[in-house]
Amino acid sequence: MAKIPRLTENTKCRRVEITEENIAFLDEIWRKTIFIDEFSLETGPKAQIRVRRMRGTRDDPENILPIQNSGWSSVMCCDCFSYAGIGPIVRSVGNFNSNQYVQYLEDHVMPYAETVFPDMDFYILQDNSHIHTSYQTLGYLIAVWTRAGYSTCSLQTGLQSH
Repeated sequence: MAKIPRLTENTKCRRVEITEENIAFLDEIWRKTIFIDEFSLETGPKAQIRVRRMRGTRDDPENILPIQNSGWSSVMCCDCFSYAGIGPIVRSVGNFNSNQYVQYLEDHVMPYAETVFPDMDFYILQDNSHIHTSYQTLGYLIAVWTRAGYSTCSLQTGLQSH
């Protein structure tokens, strides 16, 4: 069975042409884009811990460590940035959900956007995480654009989650 290349030479050439035709427009768009993402900071040993014990003693109390004594900790954070600079980095409490994400947008991203883009002419770029594409999040963003005086808005999601 023959394998077909994912990108043909024709497709590659066409992509270069489109980019060259739109480079000024794309530069303007990137300068007006706020990138938003969540990340986890973890601390603790990087290598696996090797344990030696006698056969049959796996479940003995002296061979079991409580989780809080493992040396690992994890903190979930949200951040945003644009061409103008880094926005606020905020620690999340508990599991990050749509409610917390909308609150993050309201309390941190929008004030940052108003400072960096006083005319409220900007784009938000986020990945396809379920909290970004929920009805609650999209409803909030549409309300923000409507309040800013835009009759229509285009919400773009589609970057691959990492």
